[in-house]
Amino acid sequence: MITRILIVDDDKAISESLQSLLESHDYQVQTLASTVDFSATLDSFKPDLLVLDLMLPGADGVTVLAQLHEDAPNCRLILVSGASDRVLATAASAAQERGIQVLGALTKPFRMAQLLELIHADPIRSKIEAPTFDSAMRLPESSEILRAMQEHELTFALQPRISASSKVVTGFEVLARWEHPVLGKIAPDYFIQLAEEHGYIGQLTQYIFEQALAWFVEFRKDSNKLIPGLVDLNDLQLSMNLSALLLDDAEFPEYMQQLCERYSVKPASIILEITETSAMTERSVGLEVITRLRLYGFHLSIDDFGTGYSSMLQLVRLPFTEIKIDKSFVMSVGDMSESREVVRSIIDLAHSLEMVAVAEGVEDESAVEFLGRCGCDEYQGFHFGRPMPPAEVLPWLRDYYQHYESERLALVSQSSAYGSQPERRFDQIVQLAARLFAMPMAVFSLIDADTQHFKAKVGLQTKRVDRSMSFCAHVMAATTRLVVEDARTDRRFSDNPLVVGEPFLRFYAGQVVHGPSGHRFGAFCVFDRKPRPASTVNERLHDGIVKLLEAELKIEKESMLGKHQDIFNARGFEERIQRHLDFFYPFGIHSCFILIKIINYDELTRESSVSERMELVGKIGNKLSQTLRKSDMIGYLGLDEMGVFIMSPEENCELVEHRLQSEVNKLLISTVDGEKYCRISCGASCTKNVGSSYKDLLIAGERKLSRRARS
Repeated sequence: MITRILIVDDDKAISESLQSLLESHDYQVQTLASTVDFSATLDSFKPDLLVLDLMLPGADGVTVLAQLHEDAPNCRLILVSGASDRVLATAASAAQERGIQVLGALTKPFRMAQLLELIHADPIRSKIEAPTFDSAMRLPESSEILRAMQEHELTFALQPRISASSKVVTGFEVLARWEHPVLGKIAPDYFIQLAEEHGYIGQLTQYIFEQALAWFVEFRKDSNKLIPGLVDLNDLQLSMNLSALLLDDAEFPEYMQQLCERYSVKPASIILEITETSAMTERSVGLEVITRLRLYGFHLSIDDFGTGYSSMLQLVRLPFTEIKIDKSFVMSVGDMSESREVVRSIIDLAHSLEMVAVAEGVEDESAVEFLGRCGCDEYQGFHFGRPMPPAEVLPWLRDYYQHYESERLALVSQSSAYGSQPERRFDQIVQLAARLFAMPMAVFSLIDADTQHFKAKVGLQTKRVDRSMSFCAHVMAATTRLVVEDARTDRRFSDNPLVVGEPFLRFYAGQVVHGPSGHRFGAFCVFDRKPRPASTVNERLHDGIVKLLEAELKIEKESMLGKHQDIFNARGFEERIQRHLDFFYPFGIHSCFILIKIINYDELTRESSVSERMELVGKIGNKLSQTLRKSDMIGYLGLDEMGVFIMSPEENCELVEHRLQSEVNKLLISTVDGEKYCRISCGASCTKNVGSSYKDLLIAGERKLSRRARS
């Protein structure tokens, strides 16, 4: 209990204010303006708490720490300073290294209430967990590790990893645990180091890995115990830590391959975590082991990244698939701007090297929000789940997904896209997909508790199906794209009514479509009535269609032209065209843009109201729509200009231009002077000649119109 507080600060006003405040809360308080009388005051006053300014005249507060440790080892510490967060954090770490209990650190100026909060709160533990056995007890001996394995005292816990974008569980990390019959829980840092020092690390690793894989196989058989359609346990991954010493074992990759074969686990389901320091080894054997593990299909993770000394050259040449950001940075993103910059830089680095960025030590919602803004891929930490015994994983997973599904259903039902009512903005994308994949059937569906609603479809007549017979319900539970080459030979679908009866589905390729919140709203898929190899579907192209649909869900309907839901307003038209160009142009898929000018616009709209002018635009848009394909876009650019965007045109742009002009010029419009024919002029431009910029296409169209006007 804290009763006596010593304040060491050269700012007299602050010292007196703190003393007055603390004495009003019944604390005994003494103040010092320098370190001159510090030792004598420690001896006479015997404080329970020291409030120390790091910046003092003639000395700095850091020099006090050694004296505090020697003369008053039980005195707790609060650091205050006008220095940066980084300096404060480093000083706090230095104090903790000396065994001083640090309650916190405050940057000047601070509120008096903040100081009281630190004093009244539970002591803040070091971010590095100390051994859980009492220091007065004897330590376990190295020989006890072998006995612990024989007696099954050594076990493991599992901590979930969560997808940042969808919030689904992607897997679990295996964490070794030792429950000693006399000493109780032994800290992993201690007994793993003991095993490394005495040559038992290979046996310990095999023992934990084999236990974990045996559990993993049985656990994935229990998928039917979860809420149907919410999670496919076969897609989960298991992360396991690998000692640096095993990188010198040239036979370790073969051992891991044989272990996976014995338990019928694909190497791609396993992530081996190697600390940054050991991963950056220059040893030839270590480099070969890392390379061979990756060649066998194992994923490789650089653990505790940011605490070692990686060079860019080493990172580029090693075949790692993910970077795990050390928790010391993640846990301090709310307090230290330096930590935020480090985390942001590591995430950018991971993505530039096509690696997955995983944050450890995620403990609150503010960290989740910051990491999400930075583009982090996965989270791991107490905010989502603490390490748990294997027996608790399935109940935890069930509770997690029940909560997830409740949130998901609420968000889906609130979306303006919910239901089966068709919208051209979604129809255009699905029509385009059917053409690009040369598939007779394509669907974008939203899935609620009981039903799959076909929001946009090609080749199917029905508007909805029961979720229990839905192919896409299986996609909702998967973490990757689901491809079925022949549904008749797949036990999940062989007796499905859509397979044994109309439309006699055979080939299927589907992928989750996420809503604005990141939750799984539904799925995009293509079908065929005949079997096909999985390679039929270009995965990057499939990803692109999904991204277009997800962008539409975020935009909602605000980009449409009032009640004319087949026509985009100028901003919505430009955004969609540029999004299409950015994704499809690199595939060599070209597009045509046609700028349309209503030549007699003033004559047709004389004495017309705004709504009547919009009716004119609507009539022209309707005529264009009848002339174009369903996947083509129509936009109103303002006043007398409209536009048409044709992705992957099936004929020459000039021919399309001529056909549009011919059809629209047949349109009779009622005016104050009687019925008059609409007259338009078109200026076509193509990405083959102009490139992949909407503005460049627009300028090229304007130039063509100008040339025609002059001629």
